[in-house]
Amino acid sequence: MAFRVNAELRTLIYATPFRGGAKRRKLLNWGMAGSPQSVHRWTASVYLGIAILMVIAGTTVLDNRLTGMTFIAYWLTCAALTFLTLLIALLDFRTVRQNSRQEQTELIRDVLAAINETKNKSPGDSEPEEPQQ
Repeated sequence: MAFRVNAELRTLIYATPFRGGAKRRKLLNWGMAGSPQSVHRWTASVYLGIAILMVIAGTTVLDNRLTGMTFIAYWLTCAALTFLTLLIALLDFRTVRQNSRQEQTELIRDVLAAINETKNKSPGDSEPEEPQQ
C-alpha cells in the first residue's frame, strides 16, 4: 500500500531559536491543520508509543542485558516519557477547555444580540399574518 505525503507534511519543524523561529515553522497538519490540539496529540502519541515500545523491549529482549545503572537509566527514561505524555495530555485538556469557553461566550453573545435585535424591532416591521380559515 503506497502512502503519499506532500512535502509540507513531511517536515515537522517546531519554532525554535536554533532553527529560524516562526518563519520556518511547519507542523503536521492532518486533522486540525496545525492547531495546538493536533500538535499536543501527535507529540503525546509519539511519546506514548516510544514508552510502550520501551516497556515491551525492556521486559522481553533487554531483560537480561539491563543491569546496574543502565537498568535505572532505561526505566527512568521510560517513566519520563510517560510523565511527558501525561503533561501533554493536561495541556491538551486545558486547550480544549479554553476553546469550549470561548465558543460558549461567542454563542451567548450571538444569542443576546439576536434577542436584542428582535426586541428592538418595531411592531410595524413584522410581516402581516395570513388569516386562518
